[in-house]
Amino acid sequence: MLACILALDAADKATLGAVAAQLKPALHIDNVEIGLLVAVTVASSALLTLPFGILVDRFNRRNLLVTGIVLWSLAMIWCGLASSYEMLFGARLALGIVMAIGSPAIASLIGDCFRASERSRIYGYIISGELIGVAIGFLVSGNIAALSWRAPFEVLAVLGLILAYFIARRLPEPRRGGRGRLEPESGKPVQ
Repeated sequence: MLACILALDAADKATLGAVAAQLKPALHIDNVEIGLLVAVTVASSALLTLPFGILVDRFNRRNLLVTGIVLWSLAMIWCGLASSYEMLFGARLALGIVMAIGSPAIASLIGDCFRASERSRIYGYIISGELIGVAIGFLVSGNIAALSWRAPFEVLAVLGLILAYFIARRLPEPRRGGRGRLEPESGKPVQ
């Protein structure tokens, strides 16, 4: 599930590239403005990762992730509904803000769910989700974009809502300080 969070974020960024050729005439924009759409998402996420990291230290991480993914999905819907460059720019800004929750929450959960001897391996699996997401973003979104440049954003929004549901139902909130590691067989935290 943690890998899927990074996969969705990466798929979104790749989707923007996959639909760029359709966005240009639809919104009357050029390559510079496409680049700004990517840059604003990354910049807003970078600026807000530290403040959201502080929230992750103080509140239930699962609930923050679910809230962030639901908001991310709403921002994706906003992207798909955008009728102007300014609307799309605002949606991309919002995407960066909500994705700033993901990285600190994932890092914190890894530390509390897994033994120190296996954290690097687990982190490798989770990071692979990001790479898979890029492939999904280009391949799937590129094909879906044949319908409309809006369709890939809507599909990713639905996937985000499904992921939020599974995280809310299946991801435990472990105790902090590395004391809530998960047992491989049960997936439940050890108390």
